[in-house]
Amino acid sequence: GGIRVPLIVAGPAVRGGARSCDELVGAVDVFATVADLLGVDARAAVPAKRELDSVSFVPLLADAQAVSARTSLLCEEFRPNGPGPYEEIHRAVVSRAGKLSCDPGRPFMYFDLTQRGERIQKLEQLDAAQRAEADRLAAELERIVAPTPAQK
Repeated sequence: GGIRVPLIVAGPAVRGGARSCDELVGAVDVFATVADLLGVDARAAVPAKRELDSVSFVPLLADAQAVSARTSLLCEEFRPNGPGPYEEIHRAVVSRAGKLSCDPGRPFMYFDLTQRGERIQKLEQLDAAQRAEADRLAAELERIVAPTPAQK
């Protein structure tokens, strides 16, 4: 299945009427967005030792030309469904340009999202621009899934 799921937002914060937006937004961003709309500091609402991985998308609601502050987004699938323990964790990091998929026991796969339908399995086959994006996404994946001091 795909990981690009539409998010539909309506209300007075949406300026300029009905429109679509291709910027990166995740479910985790709803927290910071609602806090922003209510005038609450989302960072202050989270314990200091916890990392806040929520980015307000209020600028995207207010301006059709705005660019998301988010440059990548982590997607995870746990198997079996439900509360762990999990036998498999599938992860992907997605950007506007590509998706780096990390499945247990398999090499990374890079999907060039600028060319619909193209899937490149081997990182050795990537051109320089694709390789740079794959490397950036791999570093982002490592940063995101590394245990925080609170988890150690």
